[in-house]
Amino acid sequence: MTTLQADISDPQQQTKVSLAADAVAHGDQTFPRLAGCADLDAEWALLETLIAEQMRAEDPLAGMGVPYWLQNVGDRLKEALSRGTGLPGFVATRVTAEFRKPLNHFITLFLGDVFTYLNERGHAPNPGAIPRRFLDALEKAKTSQQSRNGEPLIVLSHSMGGQIVYDVVTHFLPNLPNHADTRIDLWCATASQVGLFEELKLLLESDEAHKTGNPVPFPDQRHLRYWWNVWDHNDFISFTAKGIIAGVDDDDYNSGMSVVGAHGGYLKQPSFFRAFAGKVKQALS
Repeated sequence: MTTLQADISDPQQQTKVSLAADAVAHGDQTFPRLAGCADLDAEWALLETLIAEQMRAEDPLAGMGVPYWLQNVGDRLKEALSRGTGLPGFVATRVTAEFRKPLNHFITLFLGDVFTYLNERGHAPNPGAIPRRFLDALEKAKTSQQSRNGEPLIVLSHSMGGQIVYDVVTHFLPNLPNHADTRIDLWCATASQVGLFEELKLLLESDEAHKTGNPVPFPDQRHLRYWWNVWDHNDFISFTAKGIIAGVDDDDYNSGMSVVGAHGGYLKQPSFFRAFAGKVKQALS
């Protein structure tokens, strides 16, 4: 069994452990090996060893082993398993209580952004201030594109930014003559909520005819060539667009971060940007 180190509070190190644990959980041999363990203590010892090995394989220079707080998780797990049928509700309540303050702040800001945008976005030919800022940014990018031998125009959005981009490419660009030749070559929507907003029919071009089993057509290729939609299972305000909007390259991304941290995790981890670079090559090949 690996040697356990002292407590680690660095979020990056905790993320590394979480990602290593996820890789172990998806490993082909993990569950067959667990099945051969005599008891819960042996199972937890095996998991600690496998996670430590995975971390060394991913970052051989780290040399840090499994942090002490991981052993504490094992102790808490064994105690929790002895508490019987009330466990799920108890755990859910305690976890919610721990995150209540940051979640309240987070959700309040998010809802404020949603209501402000929906109330002030306007319509063509009179876009509101928020879509106008994005339209102006696209014009500057197009000018730069033309001066740089027509290099691809790539947009990266986060959270509510996805609804802004979608409304612009589906409503404003097609209906504003002075933007008729503007096209985004690749759009990456991180922490995406476009699928949810389309299901709720809150987007400018939403049509009640497109419900379950009848996906919305992909935006006009004259304005959007490729769309990579990204969401995280731990980011509870990000959503898939698969089966909702046709032709979208839809992926989940595992940041390994907490419920609150996962919403911004996409933009903090090198692994995401490596995946993003791969999508750029794929889309433009």
